[in-house]
Amino acid sequence: MVQVYLNNTWVWVCDQHWDKQDADVVCRELGYTGTSVISSGLAYVQGNDSLWINSVQCIGNESSFAFCAHDVWTNGSCQNAGVVCNGPEGIMS
Repeated sequence: MVQVYLNNTWVWVCDQHWDKQDADVVCRELGYTGTSVISSGLAYVQGNDSLWINSVQCIGNESSFAFCAHDVWTNGSCQNAGVVCNGPEGIMS
C-alpha cells in the first residue's frame, strides 16, 4: 500500500487512476530505478482519521510525488494503490 508524506501529513494514495507513471515517481523518490508491479484494491482504508488523495496523475518525470496532480485531500475511505519497486540489485518492495 502506498502512503506518502505531503505538507507534513501522511496520506493514503487511492487506486483511482493509479498507473505505472504514478508508481515510477514513488519508486524513484525512494531511490529505486522504477516499478515492476503496480496493483490496486489492496485494502480498504476507512475512517474520519484517514486522509487520502485520489486521481493521482503523474507525467512520470516528476522529481517528487508532491509535484503530481491529484484530487483534493479528504477524510473518507478508499482502496489503496500499491507498487513493487525495482532496485539496482533486483526487485525490492
